[in-house]
Amino acid sequence: MDPTDLGPGTATWLGGTGTVLLGGFLWLKRFLAKEATERAMDNADIGTVRRLNELL
Repeated sequence: MDPTDLGPGTATWLGGTGTVLLGGFLWLKRFLAKEATERAMDNADIGTVRRLNELL
């Protein structure tokens, strides 16, 4: 057996692992962006309520 021959399944495993990692990173990015948007909206809501209280 040639020690440099990784076998036919190695490329498949590497490709599959890369796909899973990329999918995980994209999901994490989307999840964190969603959380940041919700926090910004909460801060805007708090600011609006404070401003309305000042106007009263």
